[in-house]
Amino acid sequence: MIATAQADIPPDLFYRAAVALIEQQPDSDRRADLREEFEHRAAVAEYDGGLTRPEAERLAFRELRRTLGLIK
Repeated sequence: MIATAQADIPPDLFYRAAVALIEQQPDSDRRADLREEFEHRAAVAEYDGGLTRPEAERLAFRELRRTLGLIK
């Protein structure tokens, strides 16, 4: 099924995807740094940017992928 509205997207979808990417990192310090960075970006986007939590996590997930060199 394809999500047709923002409300159809599970609230923790991007959070779970971020955790999965972070857990692939072999260094525990790097994992901790990436987790903190993801949480911080999502919080800033939510509170300062006025986004919903799922939207903020989507944005933070994209930035995480960029940090890991998965996208430009």
